[in-house]
Amino acid sequence: MLRIAEPGSVVVDERVRRLVSAAIAPHPTGPHGLKGFAAPVPAWVVRSVETESPETSPRPVTPWVGRASELGLLLDRWEQAVDGEGQAVLLCGEPGIGKSRLVQALRTEIGTHRPRVLRTVAEPELLAHHQSEAGDFEAAADSWAQSGRLALQRSAHREAVAFWERGLRDLQRTRPSTRRDERELGLLVALARGLMALDGYASERAREACPRGEQLCDTLGNEQLEFTLLRYRTSCQYMRAEFDVACGLARRCLAMASEGARDTRRHRAELALGQIQLFSGHYEDAKRRFQLALALCAELRSTGKIAGPWQDAEVSIRGLLALIEWFAGRADTALSLVEEGLELAERDGRALSRVEAWTRLASITSLREDASRTFKAASQAVSLAEQFGFEQWLANALGYRGWARSVLEPGPRCLEEVEHARQNWVGQDNRVALPWMLGLNAEVQLNVG
Repeated sequence: MLRIAEPGSVVVDERVRRLVSAAIAPHPTGPHGLKGFAAPVPAWVVRSVETESPETSPRPVTPWVGRASELGLLLDRWEQAVDGEGQAVLLCGEPGIGKSRLVQALRTEIGTHRPRVLRTVAEPELLAHHQSEAGDFEAAADSWAQSGRLALQRSAHREAVAFWERGLRDLQRTRPSTRRDERELGLLVALARGLMALDGYASERAREACPRGEQLCDTLGNEQLEFTLLRYRTSCQYMRAEFDVACGLARRCLAMASEGARDTRRHRAELALGQIQLFSGHYEDAKRRFQLALALCAELRSTGKIAGPWQDAEVSIRGLLALIEWFAGRADTALSLVEEGLELAERDGRALSRVEAWTRLASITSLREDASRTFKAASQAVSLAEQFGFEQWLANALGYRGWARSVLEPGPRCLEEVEHARQNWVGQDNRVALPWMLGLNAEVQLNVG
């Protein structure tokens, strides 16, 4: 970056741009060929820095006591840097010892007549810890929320859930206000989504987060997040086989999505209704819902409005349509649908999409009694589910792999895998999938003899 920067300018790469995006106005300069990199590297010129914004302005959170010698050393190094002698200082120590407070004191001493300062936090969970220890609980909640979002980007759902739960605990120690309600709502929605990814759609913990979230949505008038929470609660109810309640909730979702032609939400509502109709035996109605949802996804993709989590819906829809096609005796069509879903998931690269797609493939190949392919697909799903902590998909995949193993190499391990899956479904209170798992368990026992 130093080689391509003009005198008096600051050039940053993609990683730095993401870390300080709230405090700078970057302008892309295009990819540059740099020594040691096989491909051109994108770069941005920093046009301006908001050094006195609420996010970046120095704000003492603890009294300044002592540390005069350390501050003097930092000021000495700063003066050398201003004189043109580049300096680097490593500031390290145990959490809570006062590193952040020392940096704030340095910024105050430098004053307003200083070169531009970029303040970054590479690990917001460390900042959140310091803010919480210092009693700045509102700022800590924001940092925990950011930590969870960053963890989610790398599919670390369990870590993200822990951060969001910590943020909610810190919020309970702040005074009631509209801003506090907004923070709490954001954390609750994120937490519910993370818990459903980890524990499954029947997650009791996720369901418990929804009523408080819906109450806050009503208070704040936030219809978008109300729709999201309503959809989560719909999933919880239908996986517990409470179809009448789930259907009422799904129709509320559809009514909200239809207002103002909000197609970015409608495909989710159609998918939810289709799932309820499928599991309650109304296959043709479910198929029409799924086909409409898939068409809406295709429209969103063509307009560039679908990305990230929304792409998970396309994988789910293809897997569910495949079941209907199988029930109708169209085995080849069913296989093609799950293979399309797998191709989409692998191209997208999101862990949740991939584990679902591999599990869906294992499901259809097991119905075709292709034990070898089922074993391979289920093993891929098991590996992903264990890596990222997706308990629901782990149970599914273990069930399919146990069945395939009972055909290929019967033995105690087959029974162990399907029993693990059965216990998982019982623990989740997943009444929709439990009968299937019991049947699979019985088939494996017959194969093992």
